Amino acid sequence: MITNIHLPNTSIHAIQAGDPHSDLPPVILVHGAYCDGRMWVGNFLDFFAEQGHPTYAIHLKDPYRRPTVATLFSYSLETFALRLQELVSFTGKLPILIGHSMGGLVIQKYLSLFPGKAVGAGLLASLPPFGMKNTVWGMVKEPDLLLAYTVVTLAPSLARKGGEAPRGLLSDRVGKEKRKNLQNLLVQESGVALTNCLSPGISADAVRQVPIQVWGAELDNLALPRDVEQMASHYQVQPTILPNTGHFLVYEPEWKEIAEEMRNGLGGSPKNQ
Repeated sequence: MITNIHLPNTSIHAIQAGDPHSDLPPVILVHGAYCDGRMWVGNFLDFFAEQGHPTYAIHLKDPYRRPTVATLFSYSLETFALRLQELVSFTGKLPILIGHSMGGLVIQKYLSLFPGKAVGAGLLASLPPFGMKNTVWGMVKEPDLLLAYTVVTLAPSLARKGGEAPRGLLSDRVGKEKRKNLQNLLVQESGVALTNCLSPGISADAVRQVPIQVWGAELDNLALPRDVEQMASHYQVQPTILPNTGHFLVYEPEWKEIAEEMRNGLGGSPKNQ
């Protein structure tokens, strides 16, 4: 059963699935920029709940707060990490953290602020700890790509009504229904948080205190494969770059393979308890 929850005395909301009283570690899923916790419904949220984990997909921003310039500018990368910490405290146990794109960077920021406070961390097409300079420079050299992401940044409502998602977000193996789902998810993002992604201030030594998995996508033009590989080296782990996949790996055909590997490798399966 999937329910929406509100943490008492906070503005933090999440989607919850699975038995909250399970002995297995909770799984907290952290979405990236321009979307919210709904991106995990029908994939990782369902999968980990079915495996017996209390599973939560956090909304980094308050979904019931009108996204004005003032409200959006109240969110920074550190704000997101502190909101994640509130949900961790709410669960009452150290969680497995899985983050996509900017959500992966939020997890890295959380672990920098609270070293060791997780069972493990899965970084899924995550933005790197050394910033997005290579991504920005790549877009400058490809005006069509820069224009597409500018529309998503400044007018997500237009992007929702438009045609195809920007190149690199999905492979051509992803069907129309999932493509439409992705478009419907698009929301305005905090300019402060996006700027923080250029120089996020991550402590590699702190992040390395928990087991880490790093996954990337061959066609990705946001979390560039070379940056994902460098990030993995940063954390002294081997990355997995999946061929012919786009940035939103949770919509690609291999998503369940990734989820199973994360569960087995990050302390989620009973044999690891």
